[in-house]
Amino acid sequence: MSSFFFRYPVYRAPRLARRSLATLRPSTVRQVSRQPEVAYNVAEDNSAYTIEASVPGYSPKNLEVTLEGQVLTIKGERAETELPEDAHYHIREQVSNKFSRSVKFTQQLNSESVEAKYRDGILTVRVPKAEEVKPRQISVQTQPALTEEQPISA
Repeated sequence: MSSFFFRYPVYRAPRLARRSLATLRPSTVRQVSRQPEVAYNVAEDNSAYTIEASVPGYSPKNLEVTLEGQVLTIKGERAETELPEDAHYHIREQVSNKFSRSVKFTQQLNSESVEAKYRDGILTVRVPKAEEVKPRQISVQTQPALTEEQPISA
């Protein structure tokens, strides 16, 4: 029966995982090198779009917001923290990273009035719509009611 487990390493995986976690050494720790996912919400009202991006740990001076045509791009960079010479990581999930997220809008925008504010790790960007695409109120005019004596005019 033991030869079955040696031929099919899938059955040995949990035991190997426990052994490797028990012998965790700094030389075996790998740095995560994927681009961070920045979560954001996009809301719309009659006059503008509002984008809220969750960017905790990023300094406002390291954030860049650009609007080119109908594409809004948010970029950021987080600097790596320095460790003393005699220190080492056992687990490292927070690394220096760059991110870039873009949103493409379907309506024309007013690029001159874009506002960006940062507070408590949330970047809020307000992008006004162009005047020609904003809904406008059209007033309905009333006409006097017809009486029996008035002829119907076409």
